[in-house]
Amino acid sequence: MLSSNTSVVDRKVIVKSMKTFVAKIAMEEHGHMVLLALFDCLDDTVLIEKHIIKELVSHLLELSQNIHGKKVLSYLLNPRDPHYIHPDVINILKQGDGNQTSKKILKFEVQIILQHTVGNRKEAFQSIADLVVEPYTTENKKHAIENPGSHFMFKATYCSR
Repeated sequence: MLSSNTSVVDRKVIVKSMKTFVAKIAMEEHGHMVLLALFDCLDDTVLIEKHIIKELVSHLLELSQNIHGKKVLSYLLNPRDPHYIHPDVINILKQGDGNQTSKKILKFEVQIILQHTVGNRKEAFQSIADLVVEPYTTENKKHAIENPGSHFMFKATYCSR
């Protein structure tokens, strides 16, 4: 993939150019794959937090209601887990494993990202609480408790602590 075959400087430029478009990219049929590849090959957790994770957290409800957004969120919680990510997608991501510019072992990389970005998880849990406490009405079809994807993501976020 493009992101795994580029230099560290080029990847930083790619990530910075995504600012304000991350949620839209995450909800696109092919765009979400770019984010998965970036999570796989970027070592700079501060860069990921600043330009990607913060925007994903601010659009948590929209992402959890979108099929491709759910894949991005699931990947952050369970990287390359065939229960959540199709084996063909995992095989595509494995093509970037021979990347010479990455110094981290993949298995630990996403855990480090999650630990760094959420820290005490107060901000993430506050975002979830803000979504859930909105008054529920039968007209409000986009309420968080009505969407099975939201339920899954809330549970996964809580259980991953």
